[in-house]
Amino acid sequence: MRKIDAFAHILPRRYLDRLDKHLETSITSRQLRYYREGVFGFNPALTDLEARWRAMDTIGEYAQVLVLAVPPLEDVGPPEVAADFARLANDEMADLVAKHPDRFVGFAAALPFNDIDASLLELDRAVDRLGALGSRCSPTCEAHQSTTPASSRSWHASKR
Repeated sequence: MRKIDAFAHILPRRYLDRLDKHLETSITSRQLRYYREGVFGFNPALTDLEARWRAMDTIGEYAQVLVLAVPPLEDVGPPEVAADFARLANDEMADLVAKHPDRFVGFAAALPFNDIDASLLELDRAVDRLGALGSRCSPTCEAHQSTTPASSRSWHASKR
């Protein structure tokens, strides 16, 4: 029986390269070191497809649903920056799914939850044009706290 990992973190290469450059100018050196050494370097399979293939092959009949790894987009920068990174991440994950359908059965859209309007637009684009299976919700995001008006709009849109 084929196993499907529905929460397989990834940092697509172009996304990571751009994120790393952005973080150099937007966070402290200590935070940057944490991401570079503690997150980005933690598991080679996050960024290296050959390492991912080797790990996947040890499991047997196995595929993944891709999910963008940390940091959450709303922590990357202001709304316009987060939205730009969301588009890049989703384009990259959709490309990986298209190129490797035997390995990746789909992806969860990354959304810029620090701007609910941009988030809903990107959800539509990712699902309708890129084939996303849904979206990933960051548990720390204010837009997903059940008492906010934004959460109501976001959850309603995700029901479609």
